[in-house]
Amino acid sequence: MADSVEAASRSLKDHTPKAITELVDKIIDGQIAEGLHDDSPLSFRDVGIIKKAFARRIMNMYHSRISYPDEPVTTKNTASAQTENAVAGPDKATDGDSASVTQ
Repeated sequence: MADSVEAASRSLKDHTPKAITELVDKIIDGQIAEGLHDDSPLSFRDVGIIKKAFARRIMNMYHSRISYPDEPVTTKNTASAQTENAVAGPDKATDGDSASVTQ
């Protein structure tokens, strides 16, 4: 069941919960209709639980993340570092540049 559902989900163009649920139902119901699970001890309740679990898993695979706007580059951070270096003096530069430290 899992292999068929996972493979078929990769061909979906629409990854909405409705489309995924319909695909899972179609694949598993088709397998049952073909008699592929006739010898298994699965009940209809078990099949329903399996369908829900597969649909949730496929939805998690294809969920999209919220797009956050890029943070604008500000000169405040650069100006702040320059001020700290000026206050600290040449012997105590905070920018990590060891070449600017005089001894």
